[in-house]
Amino acid sequence: MNIDIDFMATLMLLLAFAFSFVNIYILHNLKKQLKEDLLKKHFRLISKEISLVEKDMMLSESKVALNTAKVDALEKVLAALLASGGGFNPNDDMMH
Repeated sequence: MNIDIDFMATLMLLLAFAFSFVNIYILHNLKKQLKEDLLKKHFRLISKEISLVEKDMMLSESKVALNTAKVDALEKVLAALLASGGGFNPNDDMMH
């Protein structure tokens, strides 16, 4: 009977040892999977951020083009005003 108890104790110890390795393996794989999921999410967020920055850059380029067109139009109006005399009458004592 004494041999059976020693055998059972050894068997239980070996099973506990084996389950410990199984648990370590499962935790390692779970940690690896979570890390991969985090990397995928991070990559997705960076991709979205790059897309938003590109859209913002295109919007800024559009604003610059619009402002350039406004400046060109104002330059033409000013040139036409200066070419026509700008409403300046030399006989007038008023400064315009």
